[in-house]
Parts: sequence; structure tokens; C-alpha cells
Amino acid sequence: MRSFSFVYTIIIVLSVSYFQLFAIEFKPMNAEFSPTKGTTRSFTAINTSKNELAAVQMSIADWHVDIDGIETYTNNEEDFLIYPSQMILKPEQTQVVRVTWLGNKSQETELAYRIIAEQLPVDLNAEAFEGSGRIKVMMKFIGGLYITNPSAKPNIILKSTIEENYDTIRLIFENNGMRHDHLHDLSIAFTSKDTDIKVTLHKEQLDGINGENILAKTSRRFKIPWPEKLPKGPVSITFTYDLKR
Repeated sequence: MRSFSFVYTIIIVLSVSYFQLFAIEFKPMNAEFSPTKGTTRSFTAINTSKNELAAVQMSIADWHVDIDGIETYTNNEEDFLIYPSQMILKPEQTQVVRVTWLGNKSQETELAYRIIAEQLPVDLNAEAFEGSGRIKVMMKFIGGLYITNPSAKPNIILKSTIEENYDTIRLIFENNGMRHDHLHDLSIAFTSKDTDIKVTLHKEQLDGINGENILAKTSRRFKIPWPEKLPKGPVSITFTYDLKR
């Protein structure tokens, strides 16, 4: 799974003969907290169905991303208070969910967590469908929470290695800073050291890299084909992106 700011998952529970869509929305998908204990942010869970009840469970997990963008989560029940953490939403009901930071950690480096809003596969309307099979499409929203020192800033650098046959280039973006950042509006320039020919790839040509989230003190690795019109041989590589901090 790539480490975008948010992801959503559709879980399908399959039976037969009837299709039922349970739709929830959750926002905002990202929030920053100051390290001060007791900082609270508000979120909104919405049942968009006009007819069906929806059971929703909230949780928070430590957020880890490896160099290839694979995410792993560790459930965290100690550093946050979620209220309510479970709810049953009536059709078209909106519920405010408050999340409070309970940690008392004085740190310079930003801490990253996932907030997860998961629709539970509970048939709250069984009496209306008794004796009929159905497909339930459940939703799972995964957003980002950051415990951030206001003075923290990202510092993303680019390292690269070239395959011996000059067919591909491996790019490693390393965030040595104290805050995450996204590679929005990314451009990468390749200059041949032998001929001074320069080829620049823009965001439209960098699908899968442009917009990626590089967490503080982590690295991300990507592999791209050798750029067209770039002579094969030693190159220098520079990059720019929309640094908002």
C-alpha cells in the first residue's frame, strides 16, 4: 500500500441474490496535533444512506512505512482518547468524533499515526431481509494524524543509483527533517555528464512518485525507466517540488 495522505478500502461480504450498499464518509482525512497533552481535533462520520443504519468503529494505530511504501499498523490505545469510538448512525446522520492526544512526549521529530474509521459488517436491518442472501459493501477510511512541533520542517534529499545496463534508475527520497511532506508538483531533471543534454520529467510523467508522502526520518525508493532522449552514461540528478513549509 502506498503512503498517500489517505486511503479507503472496500470490504465485500458475499452471499447471494441481493446487493446492498452501505456508504459512510469520514472527514477530514488528516490532522495535526501539537505535542501538548490534551490537544483535541474534531472529525465527522456521515451515513450517506437514505434507508440503512451503519455501525462504525474508530481506532488509531502507529504508522510505519518501509522504503518501498509498504505500510504496517500497530494498534495504539494509549496515546489517544476517541469519543465516541463506536457508533450506530441513522440514515443520513452526521456524528462528530473528538480525538484527544493523551501523550506527554517532548519530541522534535514528528510522530505519525493512522486514524481508522471502519464500517462493521453488522446487519442492523436483518428483519427487513430475513431469508434473502445479499452482498454487503463495507467502507474503511484510513487517514493520517501527526503530532508536530510547530517549528519542525521537512528536509527531503534525493539519492539515486543507476543499473549497470542503463535501463532503469532507482530514486531514493530521504527525509532527514522533522516533519512529513508530500512530493506535490514534482519535477526531476537528468543531465548527462558527457554531453550536458538535460531531460526533465514532470509530475505527469512521474505517476506513482508525484504526491507521495515522505514521513519524517524515513526514506522511499522508486524505480523508473531510463528517460527517453537521455544519453546512456553518467548523469547528475536534481529535483524540485512544491515545498509548502
